[in-house]
Amino acid sequence: MFADNKLQEGFAYLAEMARSASGRGIAADMWFSEVKSMPVSKASVQALQQFLLQFPTGSVAANARVLLDQQQAQLQDPTFRARSEGLAAVKSGNTTQAVADLQKAVQADSRDSDAVGALGRAYSQRGDRARAVAQLSKAIAMDPDSPNRGKWDSLLQTNRYWLLIKQGITP
Repeated sequence: MFADNKLQEGFAYLAEMARSASGRGIAADMWFSEVKSMPVSKASVQALQQFLLQFPTGSVAANARVLLDQQQAQLQDPTFRARSEGLAAVKSGNTTQAVADLQKAVQADSRDSDAVGALGRAYSQRGDRARAVAQLSKAIAMDPDSPNRGKWDSLLQTNRYWLLIKQGITP
């Protein structure tokens, strides 16, 4: 369920699993692992709060409290918040929010290649090929050794192709 981006269904299943003594520990570990993998955002903070309601005690709960405190502190910084919310929005396909947040993040830190690349991805998702090409090219030039390089190269190639077709040029 989590792989299909069905977070609420996945967490509901784990909550059901946690009702049995034999499944509680496994459910807590799986739930916390999933929450830790989420980009820091309002959604990740809410997921941690829900986790702590379901699992208020134990070592995993203690780790969740530490992570919750860290994430809440990070989200107090407007630039960090814009970046993290933008990255989460790109991942979920919410291009309007992604573009708005990532533009703020890039304006605040123009050296953040991940934010620049994610902005290119958001432009690509909404079909704005020219802006996608510009941002993806910029991200690659900024950080040619980024772990996101393969994704950026692929998106750049795809957007260049569709941009040429739109301009009436046969690739």
